[in-house]
Amino acid sequence: MSGLDFVTSGQVFRKDHRMVLAMNRHQATIVGVRVAYDAAGYYAGQVMARNSTSGLYQKYNDAGSSGIDTAVGVLFNDVLDMPASGTDLGQLIVRGQVFEAACVGLDANAKTDLKARTVVDGSGVSILMF
Repeated sequence: MSGLDFVTSGQVFRKDHRMVLAMNRHQATIVGVRVAYDAAGYYAGQVMARNSTSGLYQKYNDAGSSGIDTAVGVLFNDVLDMPASGTDLGQLIVRGQVFEAACVGLDANAKTDLKARTVVDGSGVSILMF
């Protein structure tokens, strides 16, 4: 297990933590989810879907089936070193503002699923707002 306790922690401000949230952390909605086993693990920024058969969250795949073709959020923290054939806990951003370049597996259909739009800030960085 990843050991996440789903309590806001100062750990997100470590220098080695991959920044996914672009701004307004206090306005983001982050929920705890159970993720399906994946040998490669999951990295922060991964676009996620909910498998309607297992009820577990896994990587979004627009060509998939059983619900994994519908994006539902963006993973907030890495979920690595999963126990073989087990599940683990993750934190999913279901509403917020994230760096578009930090999103893994994002495509036009995922943006539509998330009801998202891209805004380019004053420094030229693309922010995905959903």
